[in-house]
Amino acid sequence: MESRQVGCLLIIVVVTLLLQVRGLGAQELRRFTDVPNVCPACEADRYDRIRLKNGNEVRAWVVADNSIFYVLERLGEVRAVARKLVDTIELSRLRGESERAELRKEHRDQILFKEGHILSGKIQELRKDTGMYKLRSAAGIEHLAYQSVIWMVLEDGKLTFGAP
Repeated sequence: MESRQVGCLLIIVVVTLLLQVRGLGAQELRRFTDVPNVCPACEADRYDRIRLKNGNEVRAWVVADNSIFYVLERLGEVRAVARKLVDTIELSRLRGESERAELRKEHRDQILFKEGHILSGKIQELRKDTGMYKLRSAAGIEHLAYQSVIWMVLEDGKLTFGAP
């Protein structure tokens, strides 16, 4: 490799590492997996309609929110999107307020990772000696997460670790 190519490669690696360490873009909406509609006869307004300030529209359930971001769920995938990126939210008429309240309860805590993934559910335990969180998702799956890779933790809507 020529020294110019090595220099360019080194710059790319350093920039990539800086972005991961700083958590830049962690609240940018990560696209949901594209899934063909398996029920064309189903109602088109099944999901909430989230309009972003950049003009894009996302169809998903808003299952939780806090002062920093919204938590969206579609077909089992969970995403976070910063409040500052959202223009409007139109709630689907297919979910009543009691069902939405139950969802908020099931998704009351969030762990947002530096690279943008999110866990949502109820934090069961924090081991201070290892910096490990144990969270049970709304689906009943237990997840382990270590503070070294976490950007922020919110419990009942309050920031308890990290910084926005």
